[in-house]
Amino acid sequence: MAIAFNGLPKSVYAQSPKILIAQNSGSDFLDQEIDKESDLLFQGVEKFNQHDYRGAITDFNQAIQLNPNNAQPYYNRGLARSGLGDHTGAISDYNQALRLNSKFTDAYSDRGWEYYKLGNYKQAISDYNQSMEIDPKYGRSYYFRGIVYAAQGNYKQSIADYNKAIELQSYPLSWSYYNRGLARSHLGDLKGAIEDYNQALGEDPNYMEAYLSRGQTLAQLGKLQAALIDINQVIRLKSNLPEAYYSRGLLRFLLEDNKEGAMADLQQAADLFLMQGKKQKHQMVIDTIKNLKNVFRSRRI
Repeated sequence: MAIAFNGLPKSVYAQSPKILIAQNSGSDFLDQEIDKESDLLFQGVEKFNQHDYRGAITDFNQAIQLNPNNAQPYYNRGLARSGLGDHTGAISDYNQALRLNSKFTDAYSDRGWEYYKLGNYKQAISDYNQSMEIDPKYGRSYYFRGIVYAAQGNYKQSIADYNKAIELQSYPLSWSYYNRGLARSHLGDLKGAIEDYNQALGEDPNYMEAYLSRGQTLAQLGKLQAALIDINQVIRLKSNLPEAYYSRGLLRFLLEDNKEGAMADLQQAADLFLMQGKKQKHQMVIDTIKNLKNVFRSRRI
């Protein structure tokens, strides 16, 4: 019976908005307006960081009304709209920010991410390329472009971009190491993938996805006990992750040391998938349980 351990893709989060502090203009009236605009920007960013995206948008709207020629609040509002899943609205705001500031590398990079989320990989890569033309050492665009290349199945090119992001010390290094590990795994370089997951965990010892992917890769290499240690760590870090219970259930079955525990883990995975509305994965686990029960019965004969 073939057992498949599949890696879990890493979610990527937008950086917090970069605040533009208005400078003193020498005019009391203008200074008051600038102070008000700055206050609104700060308030919006605080709400953004608390995941109050609608409240942040309200503040950025008011900042735009005060100064419609400042690119920053459009960019910040784009990030907030992205937080709400409004990718088209975010792109519209980044477009306006770029009309006002054609060298706004963050706006190119984050617009590229929205195009990626909409499945427009060609335009996403174009935006990342544009940000790199403005600033060749803009490492976050190498990181994000690597994700787009990976989504296209171009793993060699994605690895090259992760290498560059690591060289430039960009973004959390753990993310670049982790995603490079996923790309190496897709190319069949399982040992190289484990090396990258090790590096990711060295940067971030609580990197749950890295433990999960390393555990699943170790299982593919037949190192079941080591894999089980990693999967147990995943469950300690996140107790409601169905993929972890599914992996541990399969490992316990393969190790033949805990039939009841294997069935309990698989049932937990099935229940969690159902609670999350992932019906296909729920059914996959149910089918796995049925198949393993047949295996257990055959062993008794």
